[in-house]
Amino acid sequence: MNTQKTRIHPAWRTLICLFSMLLLLNFTSSLDAQFKEESARAAYELRMQGEILYAAAMLDKLTQQNKTEGGLVMYEMARVREHQSLGGAEWAGRMIIEQAQWAVSQDPQNLLFNYYDAQARFGKAYMSMMTDGETAGEDIRDAVEKLEKVLEMDPDFHEVRVQLTEIYSQLPGDLAGDPEKADVHASYLEKKDPYFGMLARAVMLPDSLSRVEFWNEKMENAEKDTRIGVKLGKAYLLDGKVEEALPLFEKAMKADPANNILLLHIARYHMYQAMWDQSKAQGAIPLAEEAIGQYLVSQPEPIAPYRAWALGKLAMFNRFEGNQEEFERLNKKASELDPAFSKATGLPGQDLYTPPGELYRSGDYESFLRPF
Repeated sequence: MNTQKTRIHPAWRTLICLFSMLLLLNFTSSLDAQFKEESARAAYELRMQGEILYAAAMLDKLTQQNKTEGGLVMYEMARVREHQSLGGAEWAGRMIIEQAQWAVSQDPQNLLFNYYDAQARFGKAYMSMMTDGETAGEDIRDAVEKLEKVLEMDPDFHEVRVQLTEIYSQLPGDLAGDPEKADVHASYLEKKDPYFGMLARAVMLPDSLSRVEFWNEKMENAEKDTRIGVKLGKAYLLDGKVEEALPLFEKAMKADPANNILLLHIARYHMYQAMWDQSKAQGAIPLAEEAIGQYLVSQPEPIAPYRAWALGKLAMFNRFEGNQEEFERLNKKASELDPAFSKATGLPGQDLYTPPGELYRSGDYESFLRPF
């Protein structure tokens, strides 16, 4: 007798749970908070297993039942919309903000919901600024108000304080710029956390000053910190000096293998070289492909959305080079991992893929004005 057990793929196990939940929803008009939280987590698992359409259907059904319960469901629904938008769907900025607001309304003191609401508004403001939208000033002031609210809830949310420092120091007055406020935030960070104090002063630098010189000085005067070396490496990338950046990144990856994400920044550097000057494409694309290849086999294993982003870029390179068959193969492989993989040239934030209910704190900050 054959006693071999049949193994069920994790995605199918989650789908079975989904169908059971949907059947239950047909008989239930109001669900308790615990059930909705479990449903939000199940939808997240579906999304991370490449079943984002099922995740969206599940959450839509839940929100249709009762919008007055389940902030976590609304939060996850907003992230699904953001995920789909990055994957090429029509940008759903207004809907994302509305769902983020719903989440906050259900739990006004929830730091995660307030932070996501603030970032959703900042995303809308950023797009408006980049397109010279008429509402840019209103949008960025709205985002700043929400970011300041997050700091009231947690004064030591350093990532948000650096973000506000950059907004206040780099944007003009009609777009919420205020150098005095920037200096206040930077001074606070310098007292609380030396590294974040450096980040704050770095984002305040005018374009006329060298970021390479700034971070080189920090390397000399601070204790050894691979984060400072990474910042110096990225400053070199901005200056077009990839050879100087590589050993700094290699040192950081050796110290912590989780820094393998730096391989994608190297790939992005070469990709931008090809995009900005097509005469460099012949030399730059193979280097970008090499860095992505190293990332895909690196440890710790990259999460599925980042693997899909990387494969999507390999597919794009092959299409550019006229290799249609390889483009289709790689694009299909990326879509199997994540049907809504990001088409953006930049990497999506890790907070989009953190389990619902967990507040992702990067311990770092990346400028919204520069690619590195």
